[in-house]
Amino acid sequence: MSKIAGKRSSQNLQPILEKISSTQSNRVIINVGGVKFETYKTTLKSIPDTRLAWITESKSENPDYDATTGEYFFDRHPNMFLMILNYYRTGKLHSPGGVCGPAFEDELAFWGIDERQIEPCCWGTYSQHRDAQQTLDELQLDTKSAYHDDTAETNDLSTAEKFGIFEEPQKQSSWNVWKQKIWAVLDEPSSSRLAKVRENYELHLLNGFKTWKSLGTKSFNCLEMEILVGISEGGTGLE
Repeated sequence: MSKIAGKRSSQNLQPILEKISSTQSNRVIINVGGVKFETYKTTLKSIPDTRLAWITESKSENPDYDATTGEYFFDRHPNMFLMILNYYRTGKLHSPGGVCGPAFEDELAFWGIDERQIEPCCWGTYSQHRDAQQTLDELQLDTKSAYHDDTAETNDLSTAEKFGIFEEPQKQSSWNVWKQKIWAVLDEPSSSRLAKVRENYELHLLNGFKTWKSLGTKSFNCLEMEILVGISEGGTGLE
């Protein structure tokens, strides 16, 4: 009877032992940066074609497996890995708080996870670095454009000016200054008040000449005629 009871007891324990053995073989320990995470292989297989899904296939061919400790070791950031592992457990990918977008972007690339799986509530925080980078690129482009404009203006300088040699403008003599003013009075009636007075004076002389000529009250000699004709043509009549 005792033998029969012992046999029945072992038979009852066999399914339990097999279940425990199956559970233990399904468990996997992942050491990330010195922090150990424990999960099931079936959990990791829920998202195929990723690094964590691959470690469940074969221990011997996986360089990350340590046969001495029975762990998979990855020299990565443990806090960010917690969000990665939680994605396998829940099917929802969130970005960790206090971590810049590019750092978590590198983690996703390492573990082979598509960033488009990030939940909408975290996408703005995750991708804001790209908007900042785009703004920075535009500012750098404007700076380069302004620099090229300044460079173009510099290239237009003479060779002497490029070496810091500048020629001072020559000072004009008093006679040259007054000569320009006199010619302006003679050639440009609207250049100054004096030029307008001169123009009015010429008109009075010409009108007087026409009046006297029509009345026949006075005859002019050749010298007077030349003076009046010279004035009417814009000169002084004394050249």
